[in-house]
Amino acid sequence: MKKLMVILSLLNLAILLTFLYYVHLRDANRVLHKSAERGNAESQSGLGLIYKYGLGVEQSYAEAFEWFRKAAEQGYAPAQWCLGMCYERGEGVEQNNAEAIFWYRKSAEQEFIPAQRHLEMKNEE
Repeated sequence: MKKLMVILSLLNLAILLTFLYYVHLRDANRVLHKSAERGNAESQSGLGLIYKYGLGVEQSYAEAFEWFRKAAEQGYAPAQWCLGMCYERGEGVEQNNAEAIFWYRKSAEQEFIPAQRHLEMKNEE
């Protein structure tokens, strides 16, 4: 009986921690969304990732693509790389290798290492 009580206590703790995690995630997403709407490129890119992976929101490649695009057009290198991946994979947009390479290059020109490596791998293919 004592073991059962310990197990139930741990289960309740896990449920509580999960609930607190999602409350925090929801609040963090709300703050991030406000910043993104004000034009902050880092926040826009962050929202792109949140929508791409469905972190506290319903997953939406189309929504992710739009937020990456907004940040990429402001010259934010990580978002340019992510936008290139959207084009390469056809996530939220029609697949387009030429557009993917365009955005990878824009990102790599700013010395964003993941984009540079991505282009190197594409050149080896």
